Amino acid sequence: MEFKKFPSIPNLRNFRKENKGITELDVYFSEKLHGTNGCVIIDYENNEVEFQSRNRMLTENSGDNAGFRTEMSTRIDALKVVLTSFYGVFSGNTKQVYVYGEWCGKKIQKGSIFDDIETYDKLFFIFPRILVQDLEGNWYWKKYEVRNNRLLQGIGVIPEFEARVNLDFIEEKVEQTKVSYVAQDFFEVISEKTEGQVFYNPEYGYFKVVREDFKQHKKVPKPKKEVTPIPENELLEVIEEWRLRQFLDEFKLQDKTDYKDISEYIKTIHQDIQKENKDKYEALKEKYGKAVDKSISRYAVSVFKREFKL
Repeated sequence: MEFKKFPSIPNLRNFRKENKGITELDVYFSEKLHGTNGCVIIDYENNEVEFQSRNRMLTENSGDNAGFRTEMSTRIDALKVVLTSFYGVFSGNTKQVYVYGEWCGKKIQKGSIFDDIETYDKLFFIFPRILVQDLEGNWYWKKYEVRNNRLLQGIGVIPEFEARVNLDFIEEKVEQTKVSYVAQDFFEVISEKTEGQVFYNPEYGYFKVVREDFKQHKKVPKPKKEVTPIPENELLEVIEEWRLRQFLDEFKLQDKTDYKDISEYIKTIHQDIQKENKDKYEALKEKYGKAVDKSISRYAVSVFKREFKL
């Protein structure tokens, strides 16, 4: 089985650049959930299953994409039931199927509507369309045949709706739209709490609109942790001025006196400190944490620049 990336979805602005002159479109639209892209590949012919993220195949040695491969490997039987029930896909009419969807839940994306779900830590919501290879070897995109609002072992299908939209006013409409559905009676997906909406036209393809409040949510900077400044006398007990001078002289002899040589100088200082002054270094790091390494680097850089007039 080979890696097949789900098509990239442009934002509205880029979509309009590529399709100038279009104002109104008949579209299918769905909520854009806030998670990470995942895909389960089922080979019915050889009875094999593989997994991929947006950018690579997932194997034992290539990462797990927030637990997607590990957890979904235990839900394959349930996934096959969902595919048969809602997409009409099963071993009697299909060679392979690429089941693309959004992997949502705790510790995947902050601010997700699914953070507080207790039944399953993570949920897999299948996109309205999946990529199917029929028994003759033909590939095509297949939309679900039955809309479903319930989950089976943490697997659901993102519902899709139809509309005719005016691209000049679509962003305002997305902000106002209240599309919702209930799954398993324990949570409700409401447009105000999702990232935005995805639109699809069979001729022009996909585009997305991200809600303004979600953009602002993403822009909020994380509060910076207060860092206790390290007194210079304590720092110099670890660095030791003679060490800085020794390596400055060595770098000068090797004609390593330019900006490009600073990183090597810093690395040399760190390595020598951890080799020759390890006890004092570890004691200082236990007291001040990661700030020690940054302070050593900053001090070494300032000495290097001053010495070589950079």
